[in-house]
Amino acid sequence: MAGYLPDSDSAKMQWLNNFSAKLSTYQTTLGLTAATITAVKNDAANFAYIVGLLATFRDYSQQVTAYKDQLRRRLTNSPVLGAIPAPPATPVFPSPVVDDIFGRTQKLVQLIKNNAAYTVAMGKDLGIVPIVVAGRETVLKPIIALTLNGNQPVISIRKQKAQSINLYVDRGDDKGFVFLATSTTAKYVDVSPLPLPRQSAIWTYEAIYCQNNKEIGQRSDPAKITVAGV
Repeated sequence: MAGYLPDSDSAKMQWLNNFSAKLSTYQTTLGLTAATITAVKNDAANFAYIVGLLATFRDYSQQVTAYKDQLRRRLTNSPVLGAIPAPPATPVFPSPVVDDIFGRTQKLVQLIKNNAAYTVAMGKDLGIVPIVVAGRETVLKPIIALTLNGNQPVISIRKQKAQSINLYVDRGDDKGFVFLATSTTAKYVDVSPLPLPRQSAIWTYEAIYCQNNKEIGQRSDPAKITVAGV
């Protein structure tokens, strides 16, 4: 992977949006065609569309899952379910493009860097200069997965070589993410009190590596799971 490209889809989307928005500034200097500029803009629009669409339907899936859970077994004090969550409206699809957006974008970046008019300042503005970090610890990012053991969430962690991991949770109670625990093992069971009987909630978790009692690297991508009272 190119050193200037981030890892996650959401970060890639932001990177491509920046590259697309600023590329026309250097069109004349680099001798780029109008067709090239338009193609990059279309690529950015398509990738942003699909990343946003996935996020929208993930949220909708969670709403339907909560509805299904209550349909299967009463989770609130009222037996009335209410209306099934309405599917989200699908925005108009942008002009379609062919596959391998980032493959052809990296080829374009290489052409730009080979251009005699290219400068480092231009590269930094376009986001195509490799990110240089002081050490590996600055780019560490945990990967977590959630399952249920009975009704309690189990957080599985790819720990790598860090001494421990700090865990944070958002229980959908308007408190946002709060510290949960420090774990030194590959799995952690959240034994916090569950919602009231016949009620459910969506709990969201994040994790970050620790070394010498200091958090290092980046927080994991958030992971969500539906928990229910018994």
